Amino acid sequence: MTEMPLPEEIVKAAIDWQLKLDAQGRTDSPELRHWLASDPRHRQAWQRLGSLGQDFSRLPDGQRKVLLDSHAPSPRLRPHGLAGIALAITCGLLLMHRQQPLPSLLADYASGTGQVREIRLEDDSRVLLGPRSWIDIDFNDGQRLVLLRQGQVFIETAKDARPFVVRSVDGSMRALGTVFTVQRDAQGSHLAVSQSAVAAQGRPSGTEVIVRAGESIALRDGELGPVRPGAKGADAWTRGMLQADDQPLEDVLRALAHYRRAPLSLDPALAGLRVSGSFSLHDTDRTLEALASALPIRVISYGGLWTRVVPSAEH
Repeated sequence: MTEMPLPEEIVKAAIDWQLKLDAQGRTDSPELRHWLASDPRHRQAWQRLGSLGQDFSRLPDGQRKVLLDSHAPSPRLRPHGLAGIALAITCGLLLMHRQQPLPSLLADYASGTGQVREIRLEDDSRVLLGPRSWIDIDFNDGQRLVLLRQGQVFIETAKDARPFVVRSVDGSMRALGTVFTVQRDAQGSHLAVSQSAVAAQGRPSGTEVIVRAGESIALRDGELGPVRPGAKGADAWTRGMLQADDQPLEDVLRALAHYRRAPLSLDPALAGLRVSGSFSLHDTDRTLEALASALPIRVISYGGLWTRVVPSAEH
C-alpha cells in the first residue's frame, strides 16, 4: 500500500527538530514530545525520518558519503547520523527536489508542488502556471509584461494594441499574436512556440530573432541559441502528461519531481539511459512503475520521505 505523502511543512519541521537535538547532543526533549503529541502526522513524520536513517545506514559507503559530504563546508561542521540525512534533504543534495522558495511568497502569482494554476490577466490573456513556478505582472499603458522568475508558463495572448512580453533573467520574448510556452530553470530559459510567432531577444540592445510555430530557442545569460525544431509535446504538461522523445532519464525524473513532495534521486550509473513515451503527471508513482517495467531500473521508496531510482541489479 502506498503511504500518503505528508505536508512539506511537517516533514521540514521533523527535520528541524532532528537538527536541533543533534546540535544539543540530545535525543529527546519535553518540547519535542509536545510537538509529537499535537498531531498524529508529526509522529508519523518523526517515525519515517527514523526509518530513513535505518535505510540510509544500509546504503553502500560511497552513496552515504555523497549524501553526507557533498555540501559540507568543513569537517568540523559536517553533520552525522540522522542530522546528516536531514541536512542532505533540506539542502537539496537530492537534486531532483526543491522546496517552495521563499521569494515565491512575494510573487504576484505562484504555484506549489504538483499544482498547475490557471490565471486570467486583465487583458483576458490566459496563463497556465506550471508546478513550483512564480511570475510577476506589470501592465501599463505601454506594454503587458510578465516576469518569469522560475518554472514554466503556457500563454495564450489576447488581442491588444500593447505588446505582450515575457521576460526572464536570460532575455525577453515578445508575442506576435500567439500561443507559446516558456520554461526557466538552472540551465536558462527555453521558448517553444505552438501558434503564430514570438520575437526572442537576449540583451536589450540585441537583435530580435523570430521563432515560429513548431520551433524553439534557448536563452541563457543574455545570449540566444540557434532556432531549432520544437520538441514534441512541449505543452503536454498543460494536459497532465509528460511526453518524452529520446530524452535523458534524468530530465524525465526532474520533470516528475515537480509533482512529488518527497525527493527523487537517480543513481549516476543510469545517466546514459534515454526515454521515449507519454507518461501521466497526475500519478507519478504509476509513471515510475512504467519506467521500471521498460528500463533496467528499480524504484526504491523510503517511507514517503525519499525515492531512489537505481540499476535493477542493485538490492
